[in-house]
This record gives sequence, C-alpha cells and structure tokens, in this order.
Amino acid sequence: MEKSPPFILNGVSWEQKSSLIDDKNFLEQDFILIKERPHRKVFQGKGLFLKVYRLGGAELLFGRDAARKEYVLSETLYQKRRAPRPVAYGKRGSWRFFVSKRVTGQSLEVFLEERWPGLHLMERKKYLKKFTILLKDLADLGIIQPDFHLDNIFWNENHDDFVLIDLQRAWCKKGPLSKVEACEQLRYVIPPFLRHLSRKEMFYAVSFLSRWQPEIRRRDSRFFLSRLAFRDIRIHSRKKLPRRLKKATVIQRDKGLFILRSASTDDGLIKSVRELVFEQKGDFAMRKGLDVIKDSRHTFCLRYSLPDRDLFLKCYRSSGSLKGLSYLFRRPRSVKSWNAAWYLESVGINTINPLFLIQAKNPWGSVYGLVAYPWHEQIKESKNMVKTLLQDERERYALFKKIALFIYEMHEKGVFHGDCKITNFVLSQSGELGVFDLDSVRICKALSERCRIKDVFVMARSIGRLTGEKDRAVRLFLRAYCQYHLEWQRRFDEIFSRILKAKG
Repeated sequence: MEKSPPFILNGVSWEQKSSLIDDKNFLEQDFILIKERPHRKVFQGKGLFLKVYRLGGAELLFGRDAARKEYVLSETLYQKRRAPRPVAYGKRGSWRFFVSKRVTGQSLEVFLEERWPGLHLMERKKYLKKFTILLKDLADLGIIQPDFHLDNIFWNENHDDFVLIDLQRAWCKKGPLSKVEACEQLRYVIPPFLRHLSRKEMFYAVSFLSRWQPEIRRRDSRFFLSRLAFRDIRIHSRKKLPRRLKKATVIQRDKGLFILRSASTDDGLIKSVRELVFEQKGDFAMRKGLDVIKDSRHTFCLRYSLPDRDLFLKCYRSSGSLKGLSYLFRRPRSVKSWNAAWYLESVGINTINPLFLIQAKNPWGSVYGLVAYPWHEQIKESKNMVKTLLQDERERYALFKKIALFIYEMHEKGVFHGDCKITNFVLSQSGELGVFDLDSVRICKALSERCRIKDVFVMARSIGRLTGEKDRAVRLFLRAYCQYHLEWQRRFDEIFSRILKAKG
C-alpha cells in the first residue's frame, strides 16, 4: 500500500482538535493510503483515519466543505455512540482534513458474509433489532444518510452496537425527521441488505421498525418503499457496471479474435478452447474432449472435459448470409451475455458467471463466438427436482411463490430475461434459485408491462408443460406473481385476459 508523503500534515491549520493533534507522534506517523478518488483520499494510521478533501472553485466559492460537515455530523452522532470519535478538522489552502478514531470491529459487509450464516435465529433477531434502533437514533437526530453501503456501517465490538462511517454524503436537519422523511430513509437502507437477508428476516426487521414507525405497517407504504429502493438499485448498478467490467475483466486481441476473460482465468485454458473450437476442422462430435449437448440453428452447446474440470461452451453461429451480415452491425451475443451476467451478479441475482468469451470477426464461420462457463451438474438435476415438486399440490404452491418472487425481484432490478423458461433456471438442493442462458436478456431503466407479461407467461407455460395443466398453471403462477406486484393484484383479471390473448 502507498504511504502518505511525510509533509502531508505540514502547515495544516487545525480549527477543531483534540490533544492528539498536539502530539508529535501524530504528525510524524506513517499514514497508509487505503482509498483514493479524484478529490478525496483516505489514509489509515495508528488507531486513526485521516480523510483529505480537495475543494474545487465552486465549493470554495459557496463554502461547501465536506470535511467540516463530516466533523460536525460525527460529533452529533458520537453523542449517541453512533459514529467513531471525531479527532480534528483542519485546512490548508484548498485542502481540508478530517481525522477520526478507528472502529474496533468489522464492516457490516464482512459481518454478514462471515458471521451471519452461523448465527441462530434469536441472535439474528437481536442484531436486526439493534440495527432498527440505529435507524431510530438517526431519525431522532435529524440525520439522513443516502450512502448506506454495507462497508459504511461497522459493528463496534467495544460498544456492542452499530456505528456509521463515511458521512460526506449525509446531511442533518434542524429537528427530528418527519414520518415521511423517516420512511424516505428506508429506501436507502433496503437495497444493501437484499443479498444477505431472507424474506423472513426482512419481515422481522419490518416488525421492529413498525414499533416506532407505524406507517411501515401499511402494505401500500412497504410496496412504495420497495419500488423506490429497486429504482435506486437500477440507477446505481447501471452507473457502476462499466467501471466494474473494466476493473474485473481483461481484454485481449489475437489473430483476428477478440477475447474477454475474468482476471483469474488461466491463459492456457483459453488457448486450449480456442485451438479446439476455432482452429480444428471437422464435426464437433469427432473432436477429442467435446460432447455435443445441443445442436440448433443458431447455437452449439458443448461439454469440454479436462483432467481437472469440465466446461460448458455455448457457441454461436450464423443461420444465413443475411443474418451473418447483420452481425457486423450489432453487439455480439457473446458480449451481451457476458455483460448481462456481470450485471445480474452486481444486483444480487444468482447466475453462473462466465469464465471467458472468444469472438471472431468473421460472422459466417462455423463458430463466430463462444462463451465458456464452469460446468454445473445441478443444471440437469434441477429439472427432475422441479418435476418432483410439481407433483405435490403443497410443494407446487411453495415453488410457484419462490419462482414468482425471484422473477419479480429480477424485473424490479431492471432485468428482462426474454426466454424465461423453467429449464433456464436452476434449483439447488438447498432451495436456492438461479438463472442462466442470458442470450435474450435486456437491461432496462424500468421494465415495461409488456416485458413483464412475456416473462410471466413464458414461465407459466413452461411449468404447465411439466404439469399437463397449461391454463391452470398460468392462472396460479400469475396469482403468485401478483402477491408481490401490488398494482397487478388489483388488475388481476385484466392482466390474465391479456396473457390469454397473447397465448392465442
């Protein structure tokens, strides 16, 4: 890690400070750079954090000082032990400095990943209650924090409670938050937790919240907050996706081939697939290590067996000369699938992330592009498991609710699958759902009703084929979907009629 230059604190005029700032050891200690943005740097020292802001002309002109604001907010929150102790605020030219104590404990992201799965239900309820009390304290202090990332919340082991860090985007009102403002705060809280908490745990959290925020008991209010939260997820994820892709993927060009791979994928693996698929000639079934799973007009699906692992290769080919010509002017399907998988992963939708893709310039070749995935045996087992569950009326209803919720959340996060068949979903032994075959996926700012209806109908129809009761399956599955979509629940007969017309 990069160390701060020794003169970084020289000449700083400390307007607010504790006795630590007068200590020579503080001024001479090494601060390690742990985070850097164009106008902000965060350093870590011995028991301290140092944040350095560089103010622009507009900020200097209008007196916008993020460091001072963070110092004042930290002081306010520290009175209730809801923030680390603020140590100092200072300035030098266009630079502003904020120093605070370090928190002894884990970020909530680490806490939920490492400790949460091993906790009993009673312990989980205790932590959920403590978190809702944190929200009440914020409301009482009049503080709104729109930056509720899990890394900005820490479990303070010394105080056995939650604290907030990174307050540069927060703001404080003169008095306690109104009921509307307190509810508005919840829209920022919901998205970070959706990947970690079950619906039952979210229900417990809502019950704790309702003790001091009765408005949340109304179903309309919860639905409204949920829609706002999902809208924030869509906006945030679409904005962050290009940066995530750039950071996590490696681009290569070699002999007319365009290659995208994850940073951890071995070059030797890509080389062997490239030679086998693009450089060898003859029928795929005759090539060593390849098993043809599907051979359709547009795609080959292959299983590539290696000594240490198996891969699933989805290969794309042209279905005609004019079709091939159109591929010269469109984004390749392999790239679309790659980007869709990364988006789904970023918004917490369980999918199979690809290892790499290879795209050729010539769309008329036997294969002009492929995406490689790790092989999952559970994909084959999933269909049999679903068939078994559908035979029991009770299990069928529970399965419908699980799939409907998965698709509803997928839609709310801006994902239109386009080929939403039950065979394109994976049900694991633990009951967790996932989705794959992302060729037709579209990422939207907001899904149209037509897209929702198509996905719901395709899923219901595919389930109906397994049960032999197509119309009944459509009605039951739509009913399950409408449990989560309040607007559709009120328009059930109208939506069902539209689905039947689409079917016809």
